[in-house]
Amino acid sequence: WLINETDVTELPELSNRVEIKNDGRELILEQVEEGDHGLVTCQASNNETQIELSAELAIGTPAMVTQEVEDIHVVVGDSVLLPCHVTADPPVQYVTWSKDSATYDPPYDSVYLLNGSLLLSEVTEHDGGEYACKPFNSLGNHGGWSQPFLLILD
Repeated sequence: WLINETDVTELPELSNRVEIKNDGRELILEQVEEGDHGLVTCQASNNETQIELSAELAIGTPAMVTQEVEDIHVVVGDSVLLPCHVTADPPVQYVTWSKDSATYDPPYDSVYLLNGSLLLSEVTEHDGGEYACKPFNSLGNHGGWSQPFLLILD
């Protein structure tokens, strides 16, 4: 077994975390770390031939909220950005929003931003309330909902 073209038994950073089982047919990497990514190759041979198969090992993290949001004041008729501070690898696929502890479907003229935030255009008197976000990527969500924050109409 090779990782990035180096025999796994020669990688000191893996010595306590790697196990080869089933007569060399299985490689088990325990306590995976971000630095473990790379090309993993299995080499097999007998008296007649040699074969190798490779796969890319990518390490990621589920989406999670990283920072609380302070209450936001806005004037009716203005636009407002509802931030959702997120870290995710691979990137965020979508964000679920709640308003006053219920699922929130933003107005049709709202814009979901790639960073997870939500832009509300022309705030109305119905937009005031308590908001929270929950981000997701292909690995899911870690940590759940953000801490709620208030959108206060001035």
